[in-house]
Order: sequence, then structure tokens, then C-alpha cells
Amino acid sequence: LRRNTLANNNGDGLNIRSRTSELETSLRENTIRENGRDGIHLSTWGLRRGAIVANQLTNNGDDGLDIRSSVLSGVRVANNTISVQTRAATKNVTVTNNTVTNSGAHSLTITTDLLVDAVDIHRNQFANNAGAGVLISSPITHQGNITVTDNFIGANSYGIITRGTLAVTIQENDIVFNTNAYAHPVPIEGVTPGTA
Repeated sequence: LRRNTLANNNGDGLNIRSRTSELETSLRENTIRENGRDGIHLSTWGLRRGAIVANQLTNNGDDGLDIRSSVLSGVRVANNTISVQTRAATKNVTVTNNTVTNSGAHSLTITTDLLVDAVDIHRNQFANNAGAGVLISSPITHQGNITVTDNFIGANSYGIITRGTLAVTIQENDIVFNTNAYAHPVPIEGVTPGTA
């Protein structure tokens, strides 16, 4: 899907669902805005070798990008203006050069039913959101390699929160002023708003 405008729909801007299929996707240079629910909603058994690049996902009612999958591997998310939420076993994912601002939710959320491994989050700007700059959560404590480098994470209700992953590297980020006074904080169990 390339160079389209999907706007002002009551539901999702783009919705792809399948319970049994494995999906390889390319979404580039689209404008997806002002939809009632998610900008892009992908729900499939497996999402592999995808590229979601240079899209403008703004002012959607729920998440800019919501991926729900049993397997997520080799997906590149870059140069978007988005909110990302992933619910899957997540491996080999790069999130780079994105700007997520002024949302009523978390900037970047990766929540899994199983494990998170080989996730690289770098050169993003996550600012002025009602939730966390980065929230990574797994129900199983495991080694999962997460790298968060060279990001600006500021003026959100929380900074970076990780749960369940032990091998997390957080370095060379600007994590500042995560005490957003202009938004009602999204509640996170056991975490006080303003926590970096």
C-alpha cells in the first residue's frame, strides 16, 4: 500500500485480519488520519519481513499503529509519525526515526504474550504523551535483548518502563521532564507518574 490517503473513517483507517495466514507487508508514504479507531490495525497469525516506512499517522481515535500477532519477526518501522502497539512474540524489530507526540496514550508500547528479543529502538522522538515514552512488557521474565539509544523522551507522564526483560541497554538518550501536567496520566500498575 503506497501513497494513499485514508481519512475520516468511523473505524480503522486500514484493517487487515487473519487467524491463520502469515503476512509480509509493505506500507509506505501513506497519510492515515482522523479515523475513529486505529490508523492501521494488523491482526494476523504471523507478521514477518515487513516495512512500515514514511507514513503519517495522526489524530486517530486509538493507536496510530496496532499490530497483534502470534509471531512478529524482521519488521522495520521507520520515519513515521505514529503510536505503536504490538501484542505478540516479538523478535528482530527495529523502531527508528519516528516522532510520536501529543497522544492520549503511550508513545511506544510493546506488550507480548511470550518473549521479546532483539528489539532496537533508536533515534526517535517521544514527547508530550499521556503515557510512557517507551513501555515494554512481557509476562515471562527472560533474557530478551532490548536496546534503547539516542532517543528524546520528554514531557510524557512516564519515561521508560520495562517489565520481564533482563538484558536491557538504555544509553545516550535525553530522558527529561516526564511530568506531563497537561494530560491525565494513563495508569500503569505499580508505577507513579513522573517516573523516569
